This record gives sequence, C-alpha cells and structure tokens, in this order.
Amino acid sequence: MDIIEKKGKMVKRNLTSEERQEIQAKNKPKRAENGQLLKGQSSNPAGRPKKDHTIVDIFREHEGAKLLIEKLYAVASTLGTDTVDKDALASAKLIIERIVPSLKASEIRVDSDGGDNMVYLPSQEDIEDAE
Repeated sequence: MDIIEKKGKMVKRNLTSEERQEIQAKNKPKRAENGQLLKGQSSNPAGRPKKDHTIVDIFREHEGAKLLIEKLYAVASTLGTDTVDKDALASAKLIIERIVPSLKASEIRVDSDGGDNMVYLPSQEDIEDAE
C-alpha cells in the first residue's frame, strides 16, 4: 500500500482487496432495516465536487480580456468615420449581440374590419393577457 498526499489529503494507493473492503466497511453509511439512510448519514460523504471553471470564468480572470474588449470597441467605433476598419461591422455586431438581449418571438392575432381595408393590431395588454 502506497500513501501519497493529494490536495492536502493523505490518499492510499495500491490497496489489497481486503484493505479496500475494510475501508469501505468503516466508511459505509448506517441504514435502517428498510434500507433508508439514518438521520445524519450520507451516501455521499465527500459532497458534491467543486465546480470546474467554465470558459467564461477563465476569460474573465485573464489579464488580456479587458484589452481585447477595448480593442473590439475601438474597431467598432470606426464605423461612420472616414477610415472604417474592415472588421468594424463584425465588431459592432458582436458587441450589440452581447449587450442587447434577443427578443422572443410571440404570436399576434391580427383582426380585419372587412370593408375599410384597415388592420387593427392588438394593444400590449391584449398580448400579455393572451400569454
């Protein structure tokens, strides 16, 4: 049996089957006769594993993230000037997509009054009531 330190904990490696069964029996949660765990017992004593870093977290923590966003804004701000950057429109589109939330599509019932060729759109309250 090898004992190594991993993340501040002592971990046993290369256990024999008897040693493994002994450790499992010692750490086994206590159960009632019907198989339910007793109060205060857990079948997952280590708990939920720590959350991994997502790509967004890694980007936010990176020192170049702010510089990249500033560069993107600088390129997008060339729109409407005499020297428009070739990627200005794409940069502006990226910024707008991240700032302005996308609108959800919704059904609108449109009524016609027949003879006068007028179309009456419902009010905002009618749309909200229909949902």
